[in-house]
Amino acid sequence: WDKAYVNMYAPHASYYHGEELLREPFYTTRWDINSCERHRIFISSSAYSRKGFHILVKAAGLLKHKYPDIKIVAPLSSMRVNAPRWVDFLISEDYTVYLKKEIKRWNLEKNVVLLKRLNSDDMAREYQKSHVFVLPSFQENSPNSLGEAMMIGTPSIAAPVGGVMNMVQDESSSLIFPSGDHVMMAHQIDRLFSDDQLALKISRNGRLIAERRHDVEASTMEYMKIYSTVIERHNF
Repeated sequence: WDKAYVNMYAPHASYYHGEELLREPFYTTRWDINSCERHRIFISSSAYSRKGFHILVKAAGLLKHKYPDIKIVAPLSSMRVNAPRWVDFLISEDYTVYLKKEIKRWNLEKNVVLLKRLNSDDMAREYQKSHVFVLPSFQENSPNSLGEAMMIGTPSIAAPVGGVMNMVQDESSSLIFPSGDHVMMAHQIDRLFSDDQLALKISRNGRLIAERRHDVEASTMEYMKIYSTVIERHNF
């Protein structure tokens, strides 16, 4: 898709493709279905509405009757969980206030774990501990969080936005749901919760793709070649 936009708006520009490198903990941490916490869902950010955390809250609300122990773990939260309404009215962002109402409406106060900013080691541990990683974003480019989950092997569920479909194949290396559709998201989560063989397949295939896509040596050589070509073309 990015190449299509370059061709449309800058048809004479040169296009170079280089894969992304991840931080070290994501190469050394591995997910294991036998040691993960069952029914634990990890989302990489709850900070902005475009990240779709509210969609995950609604999906979890639908699933709670079947999985009473369902847990959502969300970093980058600014929510003041026990703050009175007047405090939220004065200083909280509208999205945060909305999230608090949705969590209460779906009776998920004990099922949502809100964290602050995590470093790469902490993020890797959260992927490892979780049963499923969910990417419900309404807007993405090439999401590092999806690559991180795939590299660790955490089974993923994602909305097909931005460059997501360049990274995964539906029903093989991830499960896809229509952006904003909390019912279909809940259905896909339920499938991974209830079918270990499916979860293992998604985990295994996702890791194989990520290991090729984020290979350090191959990516380094790729960028060396790109820079050499640019230097040669522009006579630097």
